[in-house]
Amino acid sequence: MEKRQTSTTHRYELPVEAFEEIGDIGMWVSRTTVKPLGVEELENLPSKIAAQGIDLNVMDDLTEMRSVWETSLHASDIRLRNTKNWGPPGWPHSSP
Repeated sequence: MEKRQTSTTHRYELPVEAFEEIGDIGMWVSRTTVKPLGVEELENLPSKIAAQGIDLNVMDDLTEMRSVWETSLHASDIRLRNTKNWGPPGWPHSSP
């Protein structure tokens, strides 16, 4: 968590008209190159999140989350196959 408190996160503002919903909860894509309208530097993001009354839980290993994908809950799995220890080859969310 200490690294997150001392690093800077960049928040990009993008033109909404460039994106379309793809039918997966919360997923929007642009089929063209998009240039940001602006960028904001956010320092000590964990404290900004806490100030909004949101709990931030940092996990060193996401394998504890595997069971979520075996339920009817919606969960995004973009790039999880690249996660450390995610699964053996052939497991649905592992690297090919």
